This record gives sequence, C-alpha cells and structure tokens, in this order.
Amino acid sequence: MSLEEIIAYKPAYVIEAASKEVVESMACDILKAGIDMIILSVGHWRMAD
Repeated sequence: MSLEEIIAYKPAYVIEAASKEVVESMACDILKAGIDMIILSVGHWRMAD
C-alpha cells in the first residue's frame, strides 16, 4: 500500500514499525493529512552525538 493510498483511506492513526528512514520520509505527510502517528522505532528518538 502506498502512502497516498494510506492517506486516502483516512485512518484515525498509523503505526510505524519500520525504520527511522520511514519516519523521516513519511511522517510530515501523514501528520499534515490530520492522521495521528504512533512511532515504534526507538532508534528515531536517539539523540544525535
């Protein structure tokens, strides 16, 4: 399923269980569409050195 299809489906929320790169590439579009996002990739929250 593409990001466009997910947004068109208008879910109440999306659960991300892929990678930091997925969060970086899709989160803004998902949130701008008014869809909540639950991020499971703990690596995304790691502070930069």
